[in-house]
Amino acid sequence: MTSTFAYALDPGSRKEQQDAVFAEESKEYGLSFFVLCDGAGGHGGGAEASRAVVNYAGTLWDHVTGALSRGDEFKGEDFLQYFFDKANEKVVQAGEQYGGDSKAVVVALLRWDGMLYWGHMGDSRLYLVENGKTIHRTLDHSAAQAAVNQNEITEEELPHFKGKNEVFRALGFVESCKPELRCMKDAPDKCRFAILCSDGFWGPLEKRRWKIDIQPKYDLKDWARFHIQEARKLGGENADNLSVVVARFGKPRRKSSLNTVLFLCSCLLIGVLCGLVIALITGRL
Repeated sequence: MTSTFAYALDPGSRKEQQDAVFAEESKEYGLSFFVLCDGAGGHGGGAEASRAVVNYAGTLWDHVTGALSRGDEFKGEDFLQYFFDKANEKVVQAGEQYGGDSKAVVVALLRWDGMLYWGHMGDSRLYLVENGKTIHRTLDHSAAQAAVNQNEITEEELPHFKGKNEVFRALGFVESCKPELRCMKDAPDKCRFAILCSDGFWGPLEKRRWKIDIQPKYDLKDWARFHIQEARKLGGENADNLSVVVARFGKPRRKSSLNTVLFLCSCLLIGVLCGLVIALITGRL
C-alpha cells in the first residue's frame, strides 16, 4: 500500500497562524504519519501548542523509523495513543513555559502494514474517500456535533451553529488525554484518499454543502492549493486559519483472470515441450 501526499496552509484573516502540519512517509518501510493541529490560546499559546505537537511528531517519526531500521517490533495499534499522551504533555509544558493558555485540537493518521489508524480530539477532521464517496468522517467533539447527535439541528446546519467553536476535547489539559481512536483493516481495498483538515478549512466549504471531488488523476498539490484558496475566499473577512493534508493510497496491482489463464496455458505448453524433448533424447519416440 503506497501513498503520496500534499498539504497547504493559509493564515486566513488572522494575524497569526496557529495551525501546523506534520506529514512524512517512508516507502522503504511502508509507513506514513500525518498530523494536523489547530492551536488555541492567547498570547501566542495556540501557535506554541501546535508547534509543540508537530515537533514531537517529528521526534517520534525519527524514533520509529530508526527502530524499524534495526528490525525492532512496531505495533500500530499502540502508536497513536502513545503519540497523543506525549503530545498532550508537550502542550501542557508549552503553556507553562510561555505563560499562555495553550490548547490544540488534533487529527492524526498512521498508515502501516495494510492498516489505517487514526485518532482525533476536537473539531479538526479526517475524511476517508473511495470512488468519489466519503466512506468515513470523524465526528467533532463540539457543541455543534452534540446538537446534531441530539437531533436539535441537522448535519447541514452544523457549520452555521453559533456554538460550533466550543470543543470538548483538546490537547493541553493536565487531567487526561482521551482521543477517539479508530482503525481500518485491509485499507488498500477500501480507501483511496484521506483528507485531514482544520475547521477553518472545512467550515466554509461545508456551508456550501461541499461535495468532495478528488480522483486518482488529480495532482494533490494543486488540489490542496485550490481548496485552500476556495475556503479562504468563502471565509471572507472572518476567515480562520486554514490547513489541509491530502494523501493518496495506492492499491497493489492484481493480475486479471485472462492473464492468469494465459500464464497457466504457457506453463502447460512449456511442460509438454519439455516432455517431448526428453522423450526424443532418450529415444522413446
